[in-house]
Amino acid sequence: GFGNNSMSLLAGIMVLCTIFSVMPEAAGEIVGAGNEGLTFIWVPQLFAQIPGGQFFMGLFFLALVFAAWSSLVAMIELAVRILIDLGLTRKRAIIAVGSTGFLLGIPSALRLGIFQNQDWVWGVGLMLSGFFFAFAVLRYGVTKWREKFINTSDSDVRIGRWWDWAMRLVAVEAVVLTVWFLIQAGGDNFWSAETWTLFSPYNVGSVLIQFGVVLLGLLALNRWMANRIMALQDGGGAD
Repeated sequence: GFGNNSMSLLAGIMVLCTIFSVMPEAAGEIVGAGNEGLTFIWVPQLFAQIPGGQFFMGLFFLALVFAAWSSLVAMIELAVRILIDLGLTRKRAIIAVGSTGFLLGIPSALRLGIFQNQDWVWGVGLMLSGFFFAFAVLRYGVTKWREKFINTSDSDVRIGRWWDWAMRLVAVEAVVLTVWFLIQAGGDNFWSAETWTLFSPYNVGSVLIQFGVVLLGLLALNRWMANRIMALQDGGGAD
């Protein structure tokens, strides 16, 4: 929500500004270290320079663990819910999602380059997922969605018509930001062969190729999944 995103943005600004002010001579190295370098190399060095740094560093990484776990639970639950709708029991769905996630995560755990690639590709993918959500709402009907799923009888807050225009803006914003981000990342060598390899850590081609593979797979499964869910609903439940 708004509060979570706002606090995440403020925390990021505070950490970066603090590191740059305490260690200005290392600004270039910090910027080039990436997410994992900033988190696991430079943040500990920052805490080492403040009183009680060991204690606060422990709290920082404990909070990071809880943040990761809470996000992971939400992601697993979404996939589990889809498999349940397709007819699996909850236990089997959890095992399937957990096992798949574990297996897909092994390459990233073993090789930093793969981890950086996946962090880059699916970090950009967050903007794409925002677009798909906004697109689904637009196709369904923005006002209809708002009245049916948000302004329910159990809701403590009623959302006005401004939300309808906000969703339209989100769709446009997601497209503009994604295209701009990829063009900026490609730089002057956008059409070179190096830009269009599959697993280079920070690579426009890698993003587009992996997006394309996943989208084609989802489109191929979409009709079957929809028919399966509708058949189960008409039949009165899962197998």
